[in-house]
This record gives sequence, structure tokens and C-alpha cells, in this order.
Amino acid sequence: MSGIKEIARLANVSTGTVSRYLAGHKLKKENMEKVEKAITALDYTVNYSARALRNRKSNTVGVAVYDFSGEYSGAIADAVSNFCEQKNYIVLVSAYHGDGDVQDEKMVKLKKRFIDGLIYYASGHKVKFLQEFHDLGIPVVCVNEIPEGEKCDSVRYDGYKYFKIATKYLIERGHKNIVFFAGNNFGVYAMETMTGYRDAMSESGLYSFIDVRYCCFSYEISYKKMQELLREGKATAVIAINDFILQGIIDAVNDAGVKPGEDISIIGCYSTKYYGDKSITHLRIDGQVIGEVAAEMLFKRIAFPNKEYENVKLDMEFVERSSVKTIKQED
Repeated sequence: MSGIKEIARLANVSTGTVSRYLAGHKLKKENMEKVEKAITALDYTVNYSARALRNRKSNTVGVAVYDFSGEYSGAIADAVSNFCEQKNYIVLVSAYHGDGDVQDEKMVKLKKRFIDGLIYYASGHKVKFLQEFHDLGIPVVCVNEIPEGEKCDSVRYDGYKYFKIATKYLIERGHKNIVFFAGNNFGVYAMETMTGYRDAMSESGLYSFIDVRYCCFSYEISYKKMQELLREGKATAVIAINDFILQGIIDAVNDAGVKPGEDISIIGCYSTKYYGDKSITHLRIDGQVIGEVAAEMLFKRIAFPNKEYENVKLDMEFVERSSVKTIKQED
């Protein structure tokens, strides 16, 4: 079994240098890279429990999610909890319900519990706590968004790439009047999804057809805006950024007696099964997958606090169903 001596020998540094690195001290970039390469080559695993006792850590990880009502949030929390159990860590889960002030209050409470790290399901709200957590040496992994200018690891789905693919899919099937139902106009992920849609439209010569409707990630607002869109009678297709917005769209369409895939085309984005409706073409995301990746990133950061920050983008799965109609092109 590899140990500090073997790492030091392979990295051509002293055992003291390796010990300082593992304890989280700042090293010269050259030495840090040597130690990291040696650790990877030797497949060295840090004993997290021993380190926690030695450094008086709490063996507790905080998880802050948007809410508990969505399947996606629940899957993230569940995945993190399962991962942490394997490391003998306790998980404290808290929801801020999309409220920036509540979010800040919850972060203060988590900080007082002396958590060793935080997985933050970011919503795009401006945050006050990240710099403070950084200064205190509490690592943070942001899921879904990465607050601008903040020093932290992050993981999110590649919204730009896949919403561009979804838009192109509709265009290739003859659609021009494609409306994008967005959550808001701030936050990295939200902007990436809209940019993917806009670029697909512009590159296809449909810049004048670009139409974005902001719904604040609300079922009620998306329902009303879909009703308005149906009354306007121009759109042939819509794209929904998440499950709450998609639910509002579907209910508005059904209540109006309009048939998805026949009278209007719909593409959604959601995790696993969509409320029993198996007919919706969608971009599939998985809270379990992104939660596991976030947890792994957090424990790497706890083990190696000085390593470079990572910003990971995950692939979505395009699931083709029957909610998109091919329409004839006009001569």
C-alpha cells in the first residue's frame, strides 16, 4: 500500500512537502503538480476519517437545495447523502425555496455547525456567503450554476450545447416560430440555455423569430404565458427550460384542447420520467448523476484544498418522443 514515503520518492520531493500538501498548506506550483501526479500514479487514497480526527473536523457536509418538491433536487440530495455515508460523513440538507434572504440565513446556520464542505444547488441569486466560506477554508461545490467571480468548483449540464441541439431539431422539422420558455435572465446556466436557443435561431436565418418568455421557474406563470401564446396563434413550437415550466405549458395546452405533437410541438427538459406523460420529447438530466459528481468533487477538494478549481459540464440525453410534428415548408 502506497504511503507518504512512496509519494515523496516518486515526486522527487521531501516527505515534509507531501505532508504539508496533504494537510492543505500552500506549496510552490511545481511541487504541487509533482505531488498530485505521484498521488494519481500510485492511486493513493486519503483516509478521511483519520484526517477529520487529526484536524478536528466535524465529518459533516452541508447540502443546500432550491426546494424539496422537485424530483431533481431530491435526487441530488439523495446522491450526496449516499456518497457521504460511504465516507462516514453526516449530511445536513437545507432548502431555501428560491428566496435569496432565506438562502443567506440558512448558510449562516450551516456555518455554525462547522461543516467541512458545502454542496450548493445554485439558483442564480446573488450570494453573500461564498467568499466568507472561502476565507474560512470551507470548500463549496456549486451545482447547476456558478456564481460569477466566485472561487469554487462547479458542475452543471451543458445547457448551451443541448438547447441548441433541441432548437435545431425543431428547425430541421420546418418550425420557425419557436418560443423559448426561460426561468429568468440571470445566472450562468440560464443564460447558456438561452444563448444556445438564440444561436441556433440566428445561424438558421431566424433571428427575427427569436421569442423568449420569462417564467421565473414558476408553474403558475408558465401556465398563464402559455395561455397567452395560444391566443396569439403564431407559435408552432415551444421549448421549456425545466419541469415546473413544462408542467404549466402542458396543463395550459390540455385545458385549451390543443394536442401536443399535432397542434403544437413541445420539447422539455427534466429528470427521469415526466409526471407519467411519456409522449414528450425532452432533454434528460439526472439528479443522481450530478449529485454524485458534485460529492466526488467536494471530497477531492477536502483532500486537496490547493488544487486548481474545476468547472465540469455534463452531457444531457436527447429523448425523442411524439410531441414534435414535422411541418411542411412553404414554397
